Amino acid sequence: MKEIKEGVKTYLELNKTDYALQINGEWGIGKTYYVKNVIQPFIESQEVNDVKGNKNKDNRYKFIYISLNGLKNVEEIGDRILFANLNGLETGFALTQSILKIGPGLAGLTGPLGWWSKLFSESALHIKKEIQSKSYKMLNLKQMVLCFDDLERIDPSINMEQVLGFINTNFVEHGKVKTIFVSNQDKVKDIEAFIEKKEKVIGRTLTYNRPITDILENYWSDIYKNEYLDFLNENIEFVKKSIEAASMNNLRTLRFTLDNFSVIFQSLDNDFFEHDEWLKENKRDILCNLFVFNLILSNEYKEGEEINLEELNFDSHSIYFRHLFEEQHLNKTSSKTEEYQKKIINKYFKNKIGYSIIKDFYAYFNQVGILVIDGVLNQKLLKDEITKYIPKEEKSMLALNQMFNYLTLELNEVRETAVDIIEHLKKGNYDVFHIPSVFQILNELKEKGYIEYDMDEIFKLANKEISSSFEGKNQIDGIPDLLFENKFNNKVQDEKYLELVSTIRELRNRYNEESKGEKMQNFLDSLHTMEDAEINNSYKDIQHEENWFFLINKTPFANTIVNMNNKGIGFFSSIIKERYVMPYANSMRQIESKDLDVFISNLKGSIDSVDDKLKTDVLKELLSTLEKALSLISEPLIT
Repeated sequence: MKEIKEGVKTYLELNKTDYALQINGEWGIGKTYYVKNVIQPFIESQEVNDVKGNKNKDNRYKFIYISLNGLKNVEEIGDRILFANLNGLETGFALTQSILKIGPGLAGLTGPLGWWSKLFSESALHIKKEIQSKSYKMLNLKQMVLCFDDLERIDPSINMEQVLGFINTNFVEHGKVKTIFVSNQDKVKDIEAFIEKKEKVIGRTLTYNRPITDILENYWSDIYKNEYLDFLNENIEFVKKSIEAASMNNLRTLRFTLDNFSVIFQSLDNDFFEHDEWLKENKRDILCNLFVFNLILSNEYKEGEEINLEELNFDSHSIYFRHLFEEQHLNKTSSKTEEYQKKIINKYFKNKIGYSIIKDFYAYFNQVGILVIDGVLNQKLLKDEITKYIPKEEKSMLALNQMFNYLTLELNEVRETAVDIIEHLKKGNYDVFHIPSVFQILNELKEKGYIEYDMDEIFKLANKEISSSFEGKNQIDGIPDLLFENKFNNKVQDEKYLELVSTIRELRNRYNEESKGEKMQNFLDSLHTMEDAEINNSYKDIQHEENWFFLINKTPFANTIVNMNNKGIGFFSSIIKERYVMPYANSMRQIESKDLDVFISNLKGSIDSVDDKLKTDVLKELLSTLEKALSLISEPLIT
C-alpha cells in the first residue's frame, strides 16, 4: 500500500497539523496488522521536525497505539494513552485505578469503615489526578503519533461526537499531535454524527484495500515455525491461488484456516508418508488436497454458513460437469443435496471448464470437517482416510516389487515369483512402463544363475506386450513428457532394456499424433449423448490441447452439429465461452484463430440447410459466441 505510506510521510513532514488522518477499510482484511507491522516501524524511523521545520536526527517519532474497543467514557482515552506511554509511573497509576474501582463497593458501609472508605476513595482520586497531570507534562507531544484503532467498536453508551470531540480538543487541534484513526467507517453506529464531526477532525482518508495474499509470507512468519512454516513458504503460490479462488479476504478467517491446517499438518509425521511409496511420492499433493478441503470448510464456518459434511463427499470433476449440464435445463428440479453441492461449486469452482485449482485439488476428508466444526482431530481416522486414496496394487506389481528385493527371498521363492511374473506378462497384466523393468530383473537373475529361461523369447514377449499395450490405447494417455521419462530407470545400461524403452518412446509419439483427433471426436460424440460420465472422461482427454479447432476441423462436426439436440448445442456454446471468451484470450488462444475462422465458415454453410426455426436460432447463438471468441483471440498481442 504505497499510497498509504506516502500519505503518512507527507503528514509527518508537516511542521504543524490541526487535523488527523484516517485509514479506512473493511473488517478482517489486515488493517491493524498492516498498521503495526508496516506503518509503525516506518513512523518510528522518521525524524521529528523541530520548531523551524528542520529534521532532528536525534529525535524520532514515537508511535502510540490505542484500541478504542469497548470504550465507555472519554476519560478512558487519556488513561489508555498514559498506559501505552509510561513506564515508571505505570504501576502507581494502575494502583489508583484499582482503588477507585474498589471505592464504590465500600460506599454503603456505615460508621468508621464508611468514613475511611470515603476518605480512601477521595485520596485515590486525588492521587490519580496528580499522576495524570504530571504524566501529561512528561509527554513529548511533538514526538508522539497517536493511533486510535477500532473507532467503530466503542461502547454504545458513549456517542461518537464525544469521542472525536475529546481527541480533537486535547490532542489534534490544540496539542497539534499527529493523530491517525484506523476504522471501518461503514460499521460506525452513529454514522451521521461521525460524518459531521469527521469533517472537523479528519483532514484526509486513506483507503486500505490490500488483498491478504500480499502479506502472507510476513504474516505467517510471525505465527508459525519449523516444518509447517517451511511447507507454507515452499507452497506460497499454491496457497495464494487457493485463497484467491475462494475469494477469502478476511485475516481472521485466514488465521482460522491456517491454524486448522497446522493441526492437520502436525498430525501427519514423516513416518506416515515414508511407510508407503505412493504416499511418499504424492506427499505434496496429499497436503494440498487437505489444505483445499480445509480452506473451503473453514471459510464456510467463519461466514456462518451451514456445513452439510456428508454432502461434500463427491468427485469434483464429475459433479461439476453434471451441474454445468443441468444449467441448460432450467425446469429441472434439484434435491436439497444437489442444491447444496451447486452452491459450493458456484462459490469455489468458479464455473471454470478446464483447470481450477480448487476443483483439481478437491478431495473429501471427513475428519477435516470434524476438526473445523468441533475443533477435534482424530489422527488415526484421518490417516485411514488418506490411505484409502492409495491405488490398490495388482498382484502383478506385488510379484515384481517382491522380485526387486530378491536378496531377501529364498531361491525357491525367487523361482516361483519368476513364474508368476512371466504369467502376468503373458496375460498383459503389466502396464507398458513396467515391461522393460520386468525384462531387466529377469535378465539379471538369469545372468546370476538363479533362474533358467530363454531371454530372447522373453524379449520377444516383452516387445509383443508393448505393441499390445498401445493397441489398447489406455495406458499412456495424458502423461506429460517429463513424467513419461521419469517412468524409466536411466541408470540401467542393459542394451535390451534400453531397446525396449526406445520402442515405447517411438510408439508413444506415433500414438499421440494419431489419438488427438480420436479423443476430440469422442468428446464431440459425447455432446450428442449428453451423458455425464462420457462428457467428463472425454473432456479430460482434450482439455489441455492447444488447438481445438485444428482437431475439430478434421472431423465432420461442423456438419453434424445441426443434427445435435439443442441442449448439446447450448452446452458446447457454454464450453466455448469458458475457454475463449475471457480476458487475455489472445495471449492463450491466438494460435487457433485461423482454424476457428474456418470452422465458423463451415458452420454458416450448415446452418443454411436447417429448416427448424428454433434450432436455427440456437445455432446462430452459438455462431455469435464463436465470432466473439474469434474477435478476442485475434486481437494483437501487447508487447
